[in-house]
Amino acid sequence: MMWSLAVICTACTSVSIYKWGDLMSGEPTLEYKFQVGGTLPANASSYVRRKADDDLYNYLKDGEFCYVLNSRQMGKSSLLNRTMHQLQENGIAVCGWVDLQAIGGNNPTEEQWYYSIIHNLIKNLESSKLRDYLKSNLKIWWHEQKELSPVRKLGVWLDEILLESVTDKNIIIFIDEIDNIRHLKFTTDDFFSLIRSCCNHRAIQAQSNRLTFVLCGVAKPSDLIQDPIQSPFNIGKGIALTPLELANTKNLSEIFIKQAANPSNLVKEIFRWTNGQPFLTQQLGQLIAEDGTNIPEGQESSMVEQQVRKKIIKNWQYQDGAILQVHLDTIRKRLIADDWGKLKRLELCHKILKYGKLEVNDNPEEASVELDLRLTGLVIKQGQKLKIYNRIYQYIFDIKWMKKELKICRPYNEKLLAWLVSDKQDYSQLLYGDELKKLEKWREKQRLGDHDLKFLGSSDKFDSKAQGFFARTSNYETAIRRMLSWTHGKESLNESIFKIASNIFQSPKKRGDAEWIDNLVRWHLIENWETHEQAKPLRKTRDYLLKNRNCDPFWLLLSYQQILQGTSFNPSCPEHQELLKSGLVVDKDGELTVHNRIYEAVFDSNWVTKELNSLRPYAKELVAWLNSDCRDESTLLRGQVLQDSLTSIQGKSLSEKEEQFLIASQVVNLRVI
Repeated sequence: MMWSLAVICTACTSVSIYKWGDLMSGEPTLEYKFQVGGTLPANASSYVRRKADDDLYNYLKDGEFCYVLNSRQMGKSSLLNRTMHQLQENGIAVCGWVDLQAIGGNNPTEEQWYYSIIHNLIKNLESSKLRDYLKSNLKIWWHEQKELSPVRKLGVWLDEILLESVTDKNIIIFIDEIDNIRHLKFTTDDFFSLIRSCCNHRAIQAQSNRLTFVLCGVAKPSDLIQDPIQSPFNIGKGIALTPLELANTKNLSEIFIKQAANPSNLVKEIFRWTNGQPFLTQQLGQLIAEDGTNIPEGQESSMVEQQVRKKIIKNWQYQDGAILQVHLDTIRKRLIADDWGKLKRLELCHKILKYGKLEVNDNPEEASVELDLRLTGLVIKQGQKLKIYNRIYQYIFDIKWMKKELKICRPYNEKLLAWLVSDKQDYSQLLYGDELKKLEKWREKQRLGDHDLKFLGSSDKFDSKAQGFFARTSNYETAIRRMLSWTHGKESLNESIFKIASNIFQSPKKRGDAEWIDNLVRWHLIENWETHEQAKPLRKTRDYLLKNRNCDPFWLLLSYQQILQGTSFNPSCPEHQELLKSGLVVDKDGELTVHNRIYEAVFDSNWVTKELNSLRPYAKELVAWLNSDCRDESTLLRGQVLQDSLTSIQGKSLSEKEEQFLIASQVVNLRVI
């Protein structure tokens, strides 16, 4: 037996100006208003066509296999209904559908579930004669097949009963809400394997080409067959349900003809907030229509924004049971669903919010996370970029909300992010002591990514090392905190303090752990930094500055002096970049600051002045002249001081500013003579 397949993984919602009763019966009653939730009738004048309409219809007509992956309330049911009517009206196929949500309640057995698929399908077939015929013999036939497994019974029924009963047309079966298989107590791998295997044997049975399946729901193809031993569900063409396009919404403007002076501009403003998300477009449209306020031309933007902020962004969570509340809460629940992918979904979403857009990742594991996030409905793929679907979602699920959820999901989130920003060099962000110990059981239950594993691994090592070197303290956590207050997590300085602590025989109990650390730092690192063995990191920093090959040490130190005085960071300044490389300073929100208190104490303004004078005897005068915008002649060199300075610079390469300073000094001296 051979079936062709289309998969639609979305949920329904579209803008409507009709009321619609039963999906397949009765005529729609014309009422010019938006419809929030539910399925649009096939001939609804407010239906907004998309490329997916043509794609799905044409693929099904040609017997192609296809799937549409998307979130709930993206217009799936309206697309489904419209396509079914087109196929039937054009005489292409007999159509019916199965609602897996309806047959999945009350914990059915595997036998009951497969039987219900056939029963539900028969019940919803368009032809009453065909319904009556198939229903009359179903129970007897099912019991006669007792030697067969439930899934095999379904396969035989489709092949030997359904196809034999309809010989003059193709048959298309729409199976809706396939994501409900997750709630069943038995595996449905065989159900989807049956569909796939029948597809793969298409050339064997020509009659089976007349049978097409359309699977609908919120799922990934990889969700359908869970058993890793079985081949994955990898058939079908992808059909994307893209946002509604403003160019196709002339019919929506007609709803506002009596309310707005410029209905087209009003719809345009609605789209500016919804980005064509079907549910939000109709919801916002309904709110504006129900408000009834006349909207003069030019007031569309303020009117729409007022409705969005007042009735959606600020109050959605308090509308218990309302369709809007359910819609947004469904996104929230799916985003923070307590599964293995929760942390990665939140982390990826946080990045998208932070940067606005992110490139799609080709890595299979990352691509799976991206698809999970898109299935929440919060994120959309446009081209090769991921972005938040629309402005309304951006305001509701903002950075602040995301950080709060990440903190719940990952207690150390802010520390991890800061550690990563520092290129994993800031040890002050690592966990230790009770904070680390409390995570022991939590870690066992998590499926952590590489960054988390490295962060926690580094924390474990740091904590273990600190316990060893600070073994004589009353509370090693107190010692760590005081050490980090001096080093700000600089690894080389941490190591120096650890080694000093291990070689000191004085007990910290006399003065307390914190004061003990203070004394170690002041005496061994600050007071004796030029000679103490463990102060090598400080001398290394000094040498980096004074023997720098990328910048003139004089100008490098002068830039550092200016930073001490509050000069802002200039990314294009080579001296600033070199100071960052040295680790002496760090960039904090566009301001360069000294990395830690030890550096502040050692490389202070007195040290800088001394080294500047050593490099250039006229350093003080040069700086004063530069600060006067090169105009204050009283700062220029004179007499013997000038002669000594000229002698000291012989063979040295000078900057343009220095040359100007010395030339100006010589000119002034000649003028005096």
